[in-house]
Amino acid sequence: MTTRYKLQEQIRRRLAMGDPSSSFMPAPEEVMEAINQVINANLKTQFYTETLAGGETVPEGHVLAYYENVTVTAWNGISKSVLPAFPVKLPRNMGVYSITKTNDPFTNFIPVPMGQIGFVQAQRGMSDLLGQVGYEVRGKEVWYNKNLTTQSPAVTQVNMQLVVMDISRYNDYEPLPVQADMEDLIIEQVVAKWMGQPKKPKVNDPSTDRV
Repeated sequence: MTTRYKLQEQIRRRLAMGDPSSSFMPAPEEVMEAINQVINANLKTQFYTETLAGGETVPEGHVLAYYENVTVTAWNGISKSVLPAFPVKLPRNMGVYSITKTNDPFTNFIPVPMGQIGFVQAQRGMSDLLGQVGYEVRGKEVWYNKNLTTQSPAVTQVNMQLVVMDISRYNDYEPLPVQADMEDLIIEQVVAKWMGQPKKPKVNDPSTDRV
């Protein structure tokens, strides 16, 4: 589980190892803000507003986060993925905003209501969805209406956009909407913000110089 507090502790520990000077160490709130900035940059977040079918709007404070190269695996004659993060719960699973092939980011897969993938599969003429890919969201899994891994070319990864809370709105101990393998990248990039800064020049005392 990746939390802002966990990241902050690891980042400050790394910085202390690089330069133990207390004057070099950024304050915890500075590190937290840098974590927000780096996560937003890596997830390519953008503010999200949507008017739902009933006319109500999605509350403010949500963003679209972009996740690349999410793994697709074969499963029981079709295929599935595990969501890289938990999206905001919205009607009709709109928290999963879009799914595309990695090499075709402009053609969205078709969302299918929960429990309907099996029905679509059983209907002659519908199962192919006119050649397009359908998906159903179940918990943290996404089920596709076909085995993408056996297509030509095989689809073993997809890109996703999920609706999540604005990164700054997560408290320090809530799980952040980032993949586990992104932790190291976040730490490295935040550490680099300070490690790349010039150190204070050393002041020489002429009285100590040897003749």
